[in-house]
Amino acid sequence: MKLFAIHLGLPILILSLLAACGTNQPPTPTMDSGVLMTQVAETVVAEITRNAFLNPSATPAPTETPIPLPTAVLPTVALPQPGTGSQTGNSAQVLPSDSPDSALFAGDVTVADGTVFFANESFTKKWKIQNNGTTTWNTGYKLVYVDGKIISEILIVSLTKPVAPGESIEIGVLMKAPSALGSYTTWWRMMNDKGQFFGDSVSVQFTVSTTKDAGATATPAG
Repeated sequence: MKLFAIHLGLPILILSLLAACGTNQPPTPTMDSGVLMTQVAETVVAEITRNAFLNPSATPAPTETPIPLPTAVLPTVALPQPGTGSQTGNSAQVLPSDSPDSALFAGDVTVADGTVFFANESFTKKWKIQNNGTTTWNTGYKLVYVDGKIISEILIVSLTKPVAPGESIEIGVLMKAPSALGSYTTWWRMMNDKGQFFGDSVSVQFTVSTTKDAGATATPAG
């Protein structure tokens, strides 16, 4: 009986050992906690970067401030400005009396000195001017306002034709009497094509009044 039990138990033991060997698996290695946290952190950073790329921020990128371009400066021509009554309103160069450019006041054609006008009355002043120099005045020459109260919208009158030495020309300017009563004097002078004054100054002298009893009439130049 005992021998039979031994022979019977031996196969059972062998089968048990084989079954145990067939089902035995190697143990799952345990991961270090520090390594695990590092991997988690790297995964989070990668996910944040991916989301930022796929969903860019709504905040607009800063724009560059445009650099202002320099403003072009256009050349200007200085117009005569009113002076203080001493014919110093225009600072252009004045040629000496012995210059080849010379002008002689030959007389008032209209509006004699002392003429009386009503306030805001319009009139035309004409002078006769002689070229007593040695150069011919071309159309670059002009009569220019130099001093006194401005009573005309026209401050520069250019010649319309040449004036040879010894010849005379009549030059007129449309003017308007001021609104304030009183006596006024305005001065003008010839300027050559180089922007230089020369010759005699000419003027208009008149009075603004409520009546013309004291008015004078212009004496045409001879």
